[in-house]
Amino acid sequence: MKNIKLYIPNILSTLRLILAFIFPFAFFQKYFYLTIILFIIGSISDLLDGYLARRWNVESKYGIKMDHISDKFFVGMALLSLAIVDNILIFLLFVFEILISGIGIMAYMKSDNFYIVLVGKLKTFFLFITIIVGIFVSIDPNMEIPFWILMGVSAFFQVLTIINYFKLSFSKKDIKKHYKI
Repeated sequence: MKNIKLYIPNILSTLRLILAFIFPFAFFQKYFYLTIILFIIGSISDLLDGYLARRWNVESKYGIKMDHISDKFFVGMALLSLAIVDNILIFLLFVFEILISGIGIMAYMKSDNFYIVLVGKLKTFFLFITIIVGIFVSIDPNMEIPFWILMGVSAFFQVLTIINYFKLSFSKKDIKKHYKI
């Protein structure tokens, strides 16, 4: 059973990468309920892959890198799809994610034991909820006000994450000592 456990977190990360490319197709074809289901599956895989890898003590370099790559492609494709179809202002959240990725890479290069800070977890949570509600806006325009509120909350947590990552990436202290969750 241990051998299967070695691969499950990596399979979940790889699944999310595949979903990143299926999501826009479903969204642009106006299969909105399917798009929501795909996004929820991807979101759950994001929650589970790292948790299971740590819990089962099967973390791997592939898994760590694939998790981050999958996360950014998954969220990026969803945000771009929403920006193209619904509102170009959603592109702002996409730009923030690019900044977070770039600063995160700088911090990772400083130490290969970079851990996401709590604000980054909150950012991801609100961003996922924002994307799901953004898809619902395509189904029911009455969801627009909750969407804009969530977009503001997501942007707020993205900016806090950028500031935190920026501080960590230029900190003289070893990142290994910071914020392990």
